[in-house]
Amino acid sequence: MFDLPADLVDLDLIYLSWGAICWVRDLSVWATMVADRLRPGGSILIADHHPIWEVLTVTGPNGLTVSTDYFGRNTPRSTIDNVKLPTGARDTPEPPAFTVFVWPPSDIITALLAAGLRLTHFTEFPIADMYGGLSVAASHLPATYLIRAPRDVSRGTEPRVGK
Repeated sequence: MFDLPADLVDLDLIYLSWGAICWVRDLSVWATMVADRLRPGGSILIADHHPIWEVLTVTGPNGLTVSTDYFGRNTPRSTIDNVKLPTGARDTPEPPAFTVFVWPPSDIITALLAAGLRLTHFTEFPIADMYGGLSVAASHLPATYLIRAPRDVSRGTEPRVGK
């Protein structure tokens, strides 16, 4: 994600989907890279699992436990539920080792704003099926979110990556 060709710039859209932001070690570096690669008026769109879903584990009907620190920020997660493992690693006796992070949406939005982007959309969504076994209460919890942040047209005169 951070080792992109220097001439990959002037993008209309950068899209991150389910399970992408958890691989980012440093939100400030990442957000600056995103802002520098967007053309003026271009946007980043992030659709991802909500960190609340990442930190809660369903233990049975109407039962939840907190499995990791929501505010851990740049502390890698030490354990991950089977359902939250990357595709291909689920239901395996010994999934591969990897490092992921839980980023509250406020941290992501703050990093994007600090990089000079403008927040135009933030929405959280309940998806009851993502909290399997929780029953009706699952619809009271956020499961995913959507962020849209465009690069202002006025930022068009600044130096660009690779130039």
